Amino acid sequence: MQRSGMLSLMDAQARDTWYRSLEYDNFPEISEANILSTFEQLHQNKDEVFKRGVINVFRELSWNYKTNSPCKFGSKSLSTIW
Repeated sequence: MQRSGMLSLMDAQARDTWYRSLEYDNFPEISEANILSTFEQLHQNKDEVFKRGVINVFRELSWNYKTNSPCKFGSKSLSTIW
């Protein structure tokens, strides 16, 4: 997972779920089909994972600051992805 870069595509919740499945021997057999299926699933869910990641970031922010309002994105929203 680390070499493939797939962990960087996952939000914290998805990574936590992945690591938990490894701890409990609940992981799929390593095969080309399973690897491709995992990549495909991540690709199909990339928008949902991104949205969930943004929502989780805002949940962790302090509401004591006007710019951290979870109700809207202001003109000062920054992203280093684009």
